[in-house]
Amino acid sequence: MTIVTNPVDLYKFVKCGKLEYHGATYDCDCTFAEFLPLKYNDFNRLFGALLFKSTCQNPEPLRGISVTELFITESLHHLMVCDVQDGCPNIGRCKCVCTSQPSTDSLIIECSNQNCTDLPHVVPVTEHKIVLSMEGNQIQSVSSKYYFNAVKILNLAGNPVQSFDESIGNFTNAVEIKLTDHLVDTLPRSVQPLDPNVFVFGQKGIPCNCDNRWIGEWRKFKKALYPLYCSNDKNVSIEDFVSLKTDCDSKQVSLLPLYSLIPLILSLILMWKLRHRRYDVEIIRSQFQPIDENIQRRWKIDVYISFDEDNDDVRLFVLQILESFFRRKKISTYIPDRDSLPGRTKEQNIINNLQNCKYCLILQSSDMYDLDKSKSFTKRMEYKLAWDMFTDKTLCKILVINFDKSEKEAFQGMKTKALYRRGMGFKIYDRKHSLYEKIAEVLANHSLPIQNMFVRDKEQYRHIYGKNLNEDN
Repeated sequence: MTIVTNPVDLYKFVKCGKLEYHGATYDCDCTFAEFLPLKYNDFNRLFGALLFKSTCQNPEPLRGISVTELFITESLHHLMVCDVQDGCPNIGRCKCVCTSQPSTDSLIIECSNQNCTDLPHVVPVTEHKIVLSMEGNQIQSVSSKYYFNAVKILNLAGNPVQSFDESIGNFTNAVEIKLTDHLVDTLPRSVQPLDPNVFVFGQKGIPCNCDNRWIGEWRKFKKALYPLYCSNDKNVSIEDFVSLKTDCDSKQVSLLPLYSLIPLILSLILMWKLRHRRYDVEIIRSQFQPIDENIQRRWKIDVYISFDEDNDDVRLFVLQILESFFRRKKISTYIPDRDSLPGRTKEQNIINNLQNCKYCLILQSSDMYDLDKSKSFTKRMEYKLAWDMFTDKTLCKILVINFDKSEKEAFQGMKTKALYRRGMGFKIYDRKHSLYEKIAEVLANHSLPIQNMFVRDKEQYRHIYGKNLNEDN
């Protein structure tokens, strides 16, 4: 038996009664999924006490599942879909597949790897939001389409996108526009009402110049989470560029009398000093600000550990020594590769889990932020997000540990140096201080005899690496 009745109309006529279907089978597709917004009591009243004897016939992954079990088990709802033929784009070599998925309020239009040179001109009529996947095509310019305000996800990864017209401001319901591998050198100012987190640029940045200065100010004002780096300086984010650059609106001063340059020179020296110490000011200000109680209640984990999982020495140190220390101290940890939830992107896991942590420990090593490495983008994102959360007082503290004398100048060097100057940085090869004492100090936990643990763990480190913990690398 196939349900074809509109659930709203059905509910209108059966408000006080009960429907009973004894042992029927159903097409549990997108039409049936329209019942999911009902409360279970209403759903059960509509379809009767014997509903448990009814099962799904189609689609194939749901065959044999009882209707009641399907309604209750949310993890199965994404399988309740329908193919949509009417209005689905199919022009030349650009052929798409359209699927209605009411459980996620989505019409999924899949047009990946089809040699498309433009977004579809027409899409199926739908009451749901549009998920448009154009990955791996040849789209160079994104121009206006009538359905832009209905799009919630637009995947343009793998396209040589160079420009957007002003209509990009119509993506008012978008939650993600993915632009990895793009060739974009600027954005239209019509994006300013949008949330900058909508745009996911990946490892490729845009030029940091005076014309794009407003982009950094826009992202900074709206607290962008996803990083956007300067294509002309891959170790600088466009938000940092706003602070670093001071000459975009400067005037020529070569013709001014020499004496008039003295105040200007003094001002420039003062600005230079302030610019190189501004991160110290942010750290000091953050340390004196109270943390909201609602933020503290959100903390479920003590320490988020950011490190290079591709570095064997670092990975062994974290998993076999550092994690063992934390367990003895009864300090809970989040380790990305070990604890990431399936079904989420790496970016979503970073944001969701870092927000649940009280501290962030960043174990820096050589090549950790090298953009030629597959995981460097997520490591950069962890650092940026941790800094923003720390200075916004949603993260209690950051601890930076230099594992192997990596160059602090390689990535966000000024911030890292400021953390070291403010007592939140430590070198693993420092002979004067115990790494464990430093961790305990920063985490404000001195309840156990740290020195004794340090002596035992030095032996464990020597066993793994064949050298002393405090030995220079």
